Amino acid sequence: MGVSQLAYVGINITDVAAWRHLATDILGMEERKRKGGGPLYYRVDDHHHRFALHPGKTDGVAYMGWETSTRADFDETVESVKRAGLKVTPGTKKEKDLRKVLELAKFTDPGGFPMEICYGPLHDEDPFRPGRAISGFHADLLGAGHVVLCYGDYKPSYEFYTKYMGFRLSDYIQFPETEVAFLHCNPRHHSLALFNEGLGSKPGTLNHFSLQMNSIDDVGRAYDLCKEHDVPLALSIGRHTNDEMISFYLISPSGFAIEVGYGGLEVDDETWEEKNYTAAAYWGHSPEAGLTGGGPKKSSGKRARAAS
Repeated sequence: MGVSQLAYVGINITDVAAWRHLATDILGMEERKRKGGGPLYYRVDDHHHRFALHPGKTDGVAYMGWETSTRADFDETVESVKRAGLKVTPGTKKEKDLRKVLELAKFTDPGGFPMEICYGPLHDEDPFRPGRAISGFHADLLGAGHVVLCYGDYKPSYEFYTKYMGFRLSDYIQFPETEVAFLHCNPRHHSLALFNEGLGSKPGTLNHFSLQMNSIDDVGRAYDLCKEHDVPLALSIGRHTNDEMISFYLISPSGFAIEVGYGGLEVDDETWEEKNYTAAAYWGHSPEAGLTGGGPKKSSGKRARAAS
């Protein structure tokens, strides 16, 4: 029982042109041909998509999808979420068609985030074609990457994800104003991280999602492209303590950050030792700008950080 990876992230956006430029020209995702007024889909591996951008009047997370490896795991995980006391709504045919999955169930986690459990994602027979010349993304069985979420009190959600969704603790980082708990559901060091208000984020908002690339040169080139195209940065290039990822953080057109990195640790549950860190970086990751906590980017006058 339990989920196996971060399947996809759906995002409500207001600035379509800025997001398309960022996704393809800077990050190197593949944009799928848009049909009618549907979402903009972006690939990073052989899944039909990992990111779905929904144009509209607001910015923010629309949903986050967690994949199970088997239909039995899907059924068991849905029942587990119900035992946690959360209301679970089956996905409609239209929603399953939009997500490109065989099975879908929706719920709101204890902190108010819109979550989904899915099974049977559509895999594309055509090879991944990046938006710019890159070696590719480290995704596939490890999932789209990770998401880091800000709560009013993350402890109930921590208990929910570890007790009812199959996540395991990787480690903690202690910041002066908050603590971040990092959780894994496959060998990726963390697919989900939870923390209370701080690091430039307010409760109920996405601090950042990550993309792991196959080459450090791809990360460096993305960093250069951000500077060349005036994409605002949140944190400079640096190396994390806990997952040892070399990465930088940019600020998306919707206000939250995106981490672009290389070389993250992978967890072997047989030998992994949980740790508690007092610093997020061995070097680098210097603050570059303020985060607005999930809204459209604007200058806040504060120098913000992002969790690992």
